[in-house]
Amino acid sequence: MMEAEGSLQTLAEVSVALAGFSSLLVVLRRGPVGALSEGEGTDLFVVVGGNLLVLVYSLLPLSLHHLGVSESSTWRIASALLVVALLLGYLAILRLYAGFRGAGNQPLFPRISRIAVHTPSILVIFLVIICTGFFGDRTSGAYLLALLLLLSVSSLPLLLVVIELATSSRE
Repeated sequence: MMEAEGSLQTLAEVSVALAGFSSLLVVLRRGPVGALSEGEGTDLFVVVGGNLLVLVYSLLPLSLHHLGVSESSTWRIASALLVVALLLGYLAILRLYAGFRGAGNQPLFPRISRIAVHTPSILVIFLVIICTGFFGDRTSGAYLLALLLLLSVSSLPLLLVVIELATSSRE
């Protein structure tokens, strides 16, 4: 049995649940007619894309380990592959965000949006440190922390929808 196997499986389950629930809220928020606005589309991309990344990269170390890769190599390989996915996702998010801002739109919570947009770059640096072996045998904990941070940031649109609904119901 691999270290952190239960935690990885739990992260995979939570990511699927959050992706579904968040997507439902984003879609229901738009109203009965019309297509998604650019902001809603971006929120949906962040929620679903980020949570699917967590799902895939929660299951990847388990698959690698079952293929016979040593545990320390498993964490380094998974970290390196997650770096590539995060860089691609970061570029996609930057393009979406630039298009959203270029169209004259403003995020509901600009500071939180900036944090969410740039979190993948921070995670990339963290994961590169894991790949170098800096954490020694504690790479599983560092990898889990990176996935947890990605899951948290990916779920920010859900939190923002809840805040928006709570503040609009008081008015």
